[in-house]
Amino acid sequence: MLMVTLPSFRPPPVPSPPPEQPTSNPRADTAQVTDASPAAFFSNTANRSAQDEIARQYIEVSKPDVILGGGEDWWLPAGSAGAFKDQPAEDPSEASKGTKGDLIKKAKKAGYSYVNSADQLSRAKNGKLLGLFANEEMFQQRPEGQGDVYSPVVGLSTMTSKALSTLDKNKKGFFLMVEEEGTDEFAHSNNATRTLQSMQELEKAVAVARAYVATHSDTLLVITGDHETGGLAVEESDAADESGTGVSAEDGPFSIRGSEKNFFIDWTTSGHTGVDVPVTAVGPLSDRFTGKHPNTHVYDVLRQSLTRR
Repeated sequence: MLMVTLPSFRPPPVPSPPPEQPTSNPRADTAQVTDASPAAFFSNTANRSAQDEIARQYIEVSKPDVILGGGEDWWLPAGSAGAFKDQPAEDPSEASKGTKGDLIKKAKKAGYSYVNSADQLSRAKNGKLLGLFANEEMFQQRPEGQGDVYSPVVGLSTMTSKALSTLDKNKKGFFLMVEEEGTDEFAHSNNATRTLQSMQELEKAVAVARAYVATHSDTLLVITGDHETGGLAVEESDAADESGTGVSAEDGPFSIRGSEKNFFIDWTTSGHTGVDVPVTAVGPLSDRFTGKHPNTHVYDVLRQSLTRR
């Protein structure tokens, strides 16, 4: 699971006014918009599975300006299918399951424009925006060849672009959290093909973010992961290598662009690992990420960006 955060702030004149935080806290995600990582930024519950309560808090408590991703099932009462039908053939377990009433209707009353397709998203005007583009995740997580699908209704890069264009005129700055969930979920299934595919979409989203930073020098862009999944290792082709079975099996071969060579991906687990994850950054305070740090260091740096001095 990889996350892109884009805290942007306009440096205040000297002398500085009292601390003031950006008012916009949007997010875009290929998982449910109420999944654990985004929920940690915009809600407070004792149970990460209480996604209908998390959705309620989005609308009634934290009120982010832009919410884009999957997870329509948690915004509607059980038995009330929305734009995405209950029990679809690709996953019959998916169905509306909320217990907090029709939260989409409540969002509209709270001033959100609601969209559920790429065309509607492209035509959405500036203002508070809620977009739900799947029952649950915006893909089907399975081992390779067993119903695995990565074909989001709206790509992460498109959601990122829309979020940035919507928030660009906010004079107080904004914080945007963007997550590609497929890299985590497909790695749980040791599905290298889909992991690489979702990584390519993350790369497109990062390109969108970097293009924005290139014309907004007061924006800090941070790219990192919340953890490693699968014990993924890239290996060269070697017929004598022990490929293993089950979670130790190799995946591949995969071609290398511009080369006749190829590579394999080797897995050691279907779970999370304690492997360090890289943090890269560009923009104000990006030099603070040089070296090796505890994960709380990311918070420490972002806090400086998000609070004007």
